Amino acid sequence: MTTLFAFVALIIAVLAYSNAKAGERNLAAALRTIRDLSNQLAAMSANLQALRKQLGLPEETTPTPEPVVAAPATVSQMATATVPGEVVARPAAPPPPPPPKKAPARGRNLEEAFTSRWLVWLGALAIALAGTFFVRYAIDHGFLGPVARVTLGFLGGIALALAGEWLRRRPLQRAIAAVRTNQVPPSLTAAGLFTAFVSIYAAYALYNLLSPLAAFMGLALVALLGIALSLLHGRFVAFMGLFGAFAAPAMIDTPNPSAWSLFAYLLVVEAACLAVARYRSWWTFAFATLAGAAAWPFLWLLDTPTHAADVPPLGVYLLLSVSAFFALRRGMPEPETQANWTDEFQGFRMPEWVVWVAACTIAVVLYIVVEAADYNAAGMIFVALTAMLYLVMARRYAILVSLCVVAALLALLVVISMPVPEIAVVHSAFRDTSWIPAKLQYFAVVNIVFGALFGIFGFGALWGSHRPALWAGVSAAMPVLLLVNAYYRVNAFGVDISWALLALALAVIALIAAGRVERYRAARGLEITLAFYAAAVVALVSLAAAMSVRQAWLTVALSLQVPALALIHTRVRSRSLQIMAAILVFTVLLRLAFNYNILNYPLDSGPATSWVIYGYGIPAISFLWAARIFRPLDGEWLASFLEAAGFVFCVLLVSLEIRLFVTGSLATPRYE
Repeated sequence: MTTLFAFVALIIAVLAYSNAKAGERNLAAALRTIRDLSNQLAAMSANLQALRKQLGLPEETTPTPEPVVAAPATVSQMATATVPGEVVARPAAPPPPPPPKKAPARGRNLEEAFTSRWLVWLGALAIALAGTFFVRYAIDHGFLGPVARVTLGFLGGIALALAGEWLRRRPLQRAIAAVRTNQVPPSLTAAGLFTAFVSIYAAYALYNLLSPLAAFMGLALVALLGIALSLLHGRFVAFMGLFGAFAAPAMIDTPNPSAWSLFAYLLVVEAACLAVARYRSWWTFAFATLAGAAAWPFLWLLDTPTHAADVPPLGVYLLLSVSAFFALRRGMPEPETQANWTDEFQGFRMPEWVVWVAACTIAVVLYIVVEAADYNAAGMIFVALTAMLYLVMARRYAILVSLCVVAALLALLVVISMPVPEIAVVHSAFRDTSWIPAKLQYFAVVNIVFGALFGIFGFGALWGSHRPALWAGVSAAMPVLLLVNAYYRVNAFGVDISWALLALALAVIALIAAGRVERYRAARGLEITLAFYAAAVVALVSLAAAMSVRQAWLTVALSLQVPALALIHTRVRSRSLQIMAAILVFTVLLRLAFNYNILNYPLDSGPATSWVIYGYGIPAISFLWAARIFRPLDGEWLASFLEAAGFVFCVLLVSLEIRLFVTGSLATPRYE
């Protein structure tokens, strides 16, 4: 059976080779015909020049200009202009328009592609399979020893690769490449590299002729050679070299794998692939490089039992990897920025998409690495460094300004999923003898570092940026979100004056930032920027009020932010403020209209003075008041939503008060 396969493969190879040679002969004949036609054209041009001399006309050395169409002359003008005995050269009639070109038939294109491209690659595959089956046949019949088998296979592969390069340099092949893509040299080179790669792996895996280190070095060198030769032989050789380079470490079994050695090698491969992608503008090749680079951290985490010690090499690898992708844009012209943020996404070119997708992918991989390492200090350091790099690149390249949002989401996701000691959840955050309990110091430091990083960098980056509102949103929102997360995770929304003082301190900082922006609002167009900082002040003051009281006061504080945002909207027209107000209304509805746990809230007084009065009355008044403010300001949809929410709270207020008057409790199932 093996002999039959080898025979069939050999026949296919011979047919493909003969087809390629026939194509070469046809092209050579076409070139000879073109050369003969050129000689005939030159002879006709010489005869035309001689005829012009006989007629006494000047020689035509430059192309004649386009004739100017003049008004038709009268008969008398033609008579006076004509001299008897003089030969008048009449203008030649314009040549007929060329016939329309017929579109080539689809069947003809398919036939040409099959004969000129597919059969060539099929022939290369047949050559590789023929060599493989020949070695297999020799093994089965004991013709060659292990050393001779792998040596002949490796030398045969090198010979095929050299033959492909030699064929590429032939003048006839260069002429073919000038007309269309020449598939013969890259197919031979690819077959040779594949044969050499398989021979090295067979020497290691089948016959134990090579040590793991020697086998890995051989596989890596062949793969990197393929990536280098792709500059001459095309994209297919590049993809084959990329696959071999990233697969080589998985094919070698080492007793004590080293993360530093592995990821240093992967960085070299990644840099080589990205250099080729940048030089040849092969952006799909860059995406394939990203896939290989992002897959190896997962493979390493699945194969190793402990992950805390792996964070430094993995962190360095991911940080340098995303830096390499950022370097792809170096030297490229900056595209024009659009007025709308979404329009910039639609106007992304392939380099921008490569960088943006790489940044998002590596952020996700880094989060998984940090989570696998139980959020240790090394992981947090690399998260902070990566976030800082994203912020710098977002400020450096205007087209990549959205990376500041990616960095903020990465830091926020890490902090939200970060574990908090159980003992700290029961007690207040600041009721220990020290200002911050020892068990909470690590969690507190992480929140402070991330809050300061985004708050300070965002405020500094908005000055001179083409999107100051985006930087202001990140700068104002991150401290508020981090505070809410910490307040819930540590104190479970309990009453604590210490948390209220912390919220007021952050509100003062946001107010100072708002005052600074207000000073240059008109000159630099910072209206929306001012709105974000003003909204942060309102949110922090409301949180401070909610942290100081119990039960429904947290929701009441949220509802009071809605008319405050409406008043800000009267000074600064921004759709972002309307969206923030709608989110707050929806949050209050979820907490007081769809939360069945409120029926179990304790009642400290009678129906006339219970928390139901202010818990539902204040949100109803706030929403109806805010609706009156938003309606004249192009906020019809928001005003309708606010009025509907206000009426819902009025109905709930009346219904719950009737229940309290009749039953004396909110949890009573029936009116009895």
